[in-house]
Amino acid sequence: MLIHNGYKYIREYSRGLNTYWCCKELRTKIKCRGRSKTVGDQVIETQPHTCIPSSSVVEGPLNGSNTVQKPQGCNTLPSDGGSQCVAGASKTPVSSTPKIVSFISPIQKKPIKKEVLNRPNKKCPKPSPSEIFTTTTRGNQMLVHKGYRYIKDYGKAGRIYWACKEYKTNEKCPGRAKTVDNDVFVTQPHSCVPSLTLIEATRIRNNILQAAKTSRESPKAVINQCLAGASDAVIATLPKISSLATTIKRKRRLQGLPDNPRSRSEIVIHEDYRKTRTQLKEEFVLLDTGAGDPDRLIIFASSTDLDRLSRCGTWLADSSFKSGPGAFYHLWVLYGLYWNRVVPFVYCLIPNKSEEVYKRALTCVLNSIGERRPMMFIINFEKSVENVIRSLIPQTHVAGCWFHFNQAIWQSIQKLGLNTRFDQEPEYALALKKFSVLALCDVQNVFQRFEHLADHFLQQFGDTEAHQDFIENIENMFIGRPRRSPLFPIEMWTSKYITEFQLPSTKNSVEFWNRNLQNIWSSLRQNFFRFLVRILNENEKVDAICSKLDAGEELSVYSKVEYKQANQRLLEIIQNYSNLNENDYFTQCVNFVYFT
Repeated sequence: MLIHNGYKYIREYSRGLNTYWCCKELRTKIKCRGRSKTVGDQVIETQPHTCIPSSSVVEGPLNGSNTVQKPQGCNTLPSDGGSQCVAGASKTPVSSTPKIVSFISPIQKKPIKKEVLNRPNKKCPKPSPSEIFTTTTRGNQMLVHKGYRYIKDYGKAGRIYWACKEYKTNEKCPGRAKTVDNDVFVTQPHSCVPSLTLIEATRIRNNILQAAKTSRESPKAVINQCLAGASDAVIATLPKISSLATTIKRKRRLQGLPDNPRSRSEIVIHEDYRKTRTQLKEEFVLLDTGAGDPDRLIIFASSTDLDRLSRCGTWLADSSFKSGPGAFYHLWVLYGLYWNRVVPFVYCLIPNKSEEVYKRALTCVLNSIGERRPMMFIINFEKSVENVIRSLIPQTHVAGCWFHFNQAIWQSIQKLGLNTRFDQEPEYALALKKFSVLALCDVQNVFQRFEHLADHFLQQFGDTEAHQDFIENIENMFIGRPRRSPLFPIEMWTSKYITEFQLPSTKNSVEFWNRNLQNIWSSLRQNFFRFLVRILNENEKVDAICSKLDAGEELSVYSKVEYKQANQRLLEIIQNYSNLNENDYFTQCVNFVYFT
């Protein structure tokens, strides 16, 4: 801080031998614009003050320095005490010479020497690379300097520019730095508070992750070694011990993943990925047609999975997983209704969604389970899957899933561009959702109620081309016309009787597993073997669920009490179907329709 003529100044920046100061009242309500600069021991006022000087400010001599005041109309400042202004201003000694009290560093909390204040570029002392660089939780490089953490912004001409880690938080700290080799230059001050505790916690966490790759000791032993000597404040900022142990296990599983294949023919499944992680350590690869097959098919299922699937009277199939632009496989999953819980048992990687590919996959599964066949097969609305099931298991009743029925309607809404108005107008959204309630009506009432819905919708919201196309899409897929059958017959996709007896829970379970497996499927875009690791983890979790169900343990079907209550209310409405008129039934059921 600089004190001069009753004013207090705070340091702004340095350039060469000049240090520039602004009035301390600039950042208060007064907004004083007073400015000055120091050249060696001289203080030069460059802009007048708008605040009143304080007589209580105590000044003292500093090396007998003089004050030079810039007169009005003068554009040249003297470089030393003996020179005069070209405009004719005289040099006047000031009775109270300036005093630089101190410049307090927010990190070191002690005065910085005057020669450091005037040093150009503020080059910081050069520490070792291990002291200034660490890594983030995602493995990216992080700069650590004087209690602050920086993340890389960009690099240019041998220099790396860094931004404060708190910049992307609510604090929006503007702190910046740059590094040239291992020299650190702070280029913009921070507004956040430095924390050596967080830095030490980051180092400990990185040490734990590094030890997870190199050490063969148990996770708890690794954690205890890395926490040795850490303060209570540092330990308090770290994740839970159980979370750190889980991280160690995950890192060890992902360690040493093979190179990611670029095509189906490059896939080689090593022994580490061919066995389940359950107690039995069973073979997990049911079928692999090999690299020589242009339509290579890979099916994952253990003997225990197939045995449990064969004991299920109801099977479900789902292939509605989004594939990335570089994906060379599609995922087809077979579930079973096991002790009234929907559980995935078979994972098929198929090259395309042709009828021939589905037939090869389902034939392999059926041949592996013996003579048992499901009584009901619930599918998403793919005609090729329906044809294969009716061909291979003609005695099985094929039904549509209400979750995928809703998805089909939502896709039609998006395709026609109706989703914008859907999001903006609640009444419009309810009218479109009512078409999903058709799946909860009796078969003999579907056609008539569809006609009523369509007429009312067009009359209320306009007989536009997009609305006509939406109605025609539903007619072509699900309703049919007098001289043409629909793509999927009404008897197949109406799920009122299924829902009435067992399946709001099934609908919710399919939705849950679909979202869960969608996250796993997205990992295939990053690394094929990472996808296998996650499928093996999922298989281990499924085995634990089934073991508890076999032991008679009751597991909650619903993740939240609200879901259970909502499904119970929907069941009550469906069971009261005959006592409700058409409008009341649709109005009550539409509250349970969700497009995801």
